[in-house]
Amino acid sequence: MFVRPELQKQGFGRYIMQRMEDEIAELYECSYLDASLPACIFYEKLGYKSVRHERFELENGAVLVYDIMEKLLTKATAELCYDGRIFVPKVNSENGEVDKRTKFEYHQRGNIIWADYSGGDIIKGQLLGRIEADGELSFYYHHINSNHEARTGKCKSIPKLLDNGKIELHEQWQWLDGDRSEGNSVIVEI
Repeated sequence: MFVRPELQKQGFGRYIMQRMEDEIAELYECSYLDASLPACIFYEKLGYKSVRHERFELENGAVLVYDIMEKLLTKATAELCYDGRIFVPKVNSENGEVDKRTKFEYHQRGNIIWADYSGGDIIKGQLLGRIEADGELSFYYHHINSNHEARTGKCKSIPKLLDNGKIELHEQWQWLDGDRSEGNSVIVEI
């Protein structure tokens, strides 16, 4: 799979891989691929792991070095895969603590999702939850803010797949400490 250089970093490669994984997941539990060394970083962000290194000697004496990589797939992966996707807030309620400087790095195994987040007023945060049968995300989050306060809350998030293959999450959340106020946010994949 190749994306023309002028079209790279726009989500097309991720989108193409997701569509191929959708097809593979219908019949198989695992996806395997050969990756050039520069491409390994891209595939690692999609959840692939190197299982071995290979060498192939060409007739002109040059040596081609590449990795064999694998990724476990599940039926849940066949819808939207969050593994390796990075999101930033687009809008947030005034009582929220994340802003456009906060980055969320998502991971997924089956219908379980988790993310690490930090930036802006968030020193360190984590979320953990699941993908429901209807595709909605349901999770709890906790973080330490720049005032060194520990905050925790719960969130329901509705995904929207954009035309460029990236995901936008529309969230309704509530603090479980402090004033227990509610809020809304939209985060977008970068």
